[in-house]
Amino acid sequence: MGHADPAGGAAPETLVCSGHEYTASNLRFAATLEPANPALIFRQEAVAEARRMGRPTVPSRLSDELSTNPFLRADMAPLRAAVGMPDAPAAEVFAEIRARKDRF
Repeated sequence: MGHADPAGGAAPETLVCSGHEYTASNLRFAATLEPANPALIFRQEAVAEARRMGRPTVPSRLSDELSTNPFLRADMAPLRAAVGMPDAPAAEVFAEIRARKDRF
């Protein structure tokens, strides 16, 4: 990872088709890492409303994933600090996030 673009240069409006409806659960996990992330808070509220209305939350926009998905934020300072690894390589931060998700 390092300074590589986790989106591979795709445009922010690119749709991410995950093939499953785990958005709310994934956001709950992300909130354990970055509870004060304003984009995450907003997205959690929007997803909760969509689910209450019976609407799907997938596909999503890449821009939303980049601002709320911890697996795409392993090289971001706030997330590195949140997992107690401010100076670790992004690949190690990613592995720590994965381990925490496995235990979530």
